[in-house]
Amino acid sequence: MSSTTGTVTELYSPSPLKIAPNVDVLLHQVDQLQNSVNSDVVERLLEENAWLEHSIDRGKEKWQSTTKLLREAFEAYVVLNACIEQLEQETRELDEKWAGDFQKQLSETSPPELSYQKASLYSPVAQDLYDD
Repeated sequence: MSSTTGTVTELYSPSPLKIAPNVDVLLHQVDQLQNSVNSDVVERLLEENAWLEHSIDRGKEKWQSTTKLLREAFEAYVVLNACIEQLEQETRELDEKWAGDFQKQLSETSPPELSYQKASLYSPVAQDLYDD
């Protein structure tokens, strides 16, 4: 063994240079070691707990920003949907007006006078395509 005398006290010494005088000192040293290990464990647990709390806070922030983004996206969808419905309604009204005007013009005009090249005979959407 590492000691020269081979006594039991020397075998349980915490340091090879320092010989423990008795069992009480050894028990005290074990208690100190256990307390230091426990404090290290507690310190690591506290650090881990702080990290977990930080992660939870970041998760909450991300969740809140996600819900805010979803709310804004839904509001944009509602506005766009209302605009599309309004445009569709305006298009229907223009088409109905054009159809009425076209029907009136057809009934007032004799067949030889009809000119399909006139922009007034086309729907408002197609007028731009046939402008002279």
